[in-house]
Amino acid sequence: MKTSKKISNMNRYNRIILMLSVIPITIFILSILFHITPLGLLDIVSEFAVHHYFLSGFLAVIAFSICMRAFLYNNDKITQLQNDKRIASQLKINRRKARIQKFKNNIALKLFALRNRLQKKEIKNSNKYHEKDVLASQEEVQIRQYDLMYAMKLGNSFKQSVKLYYKESNLNKRIESAILFVSNEHVTLKGGYVLPIKSIYKVEI
Repeated sequence: MKTSKKISNMNRYNRIILMLSVIPITIFILSILFHITPLGLLDIVSEFAVHHYFLSGFLAVIAFSICMRAFLYNNDKITQLQNDKRIASQLKINRRKARIQKFKNNIALKLFALRNRLQKKEIKNSNKYHEKDVLASQEEVQIRQYDLMYAMKLGNSFKQSVKLYYKESNLNKRIESAILFVSNEHVTLKGGYVLPIKSIYKVEI
């Protein structure tokens, strides 16, 4: 914002310089048109102190040169400021992109770590349970699946806990928790605990 203000001020200053430079160059041109002729050039040089029009024209050229030099210098400064502004804007965009990318990388790393943790829990827990389903009939398996899906809806919508009865190392156990997710093989409970569906023999809602 400060750079834009500087550029605006310098452009305004350049316009003033141009307007001021018109005055001396006009004086110079008028001096030539109305007072200097090729035949009278030697007289003008010899009688320099007398011919004030020549002096005024000479001074006008000097003033015009100074104005033009200031104008060109300001133009160079404006170009430099514009380049600096463009570079600063690009750096700002790059820093914003870097922050977004860093945020995405952190999320990806956290998800990767969470997935590994869940996989380790599944592997650790799978050694405690039988590979075969604890339920014998297909009808009981379907009822259990329906109850688990309904319990998952209750857990996600209302944080409602349910009682799960399961077998672990030939022991009957019970756990009361909210079900967050039901896959084809596992149930994920609140707190990240994973339980194989085949080990569950009763769902009490």
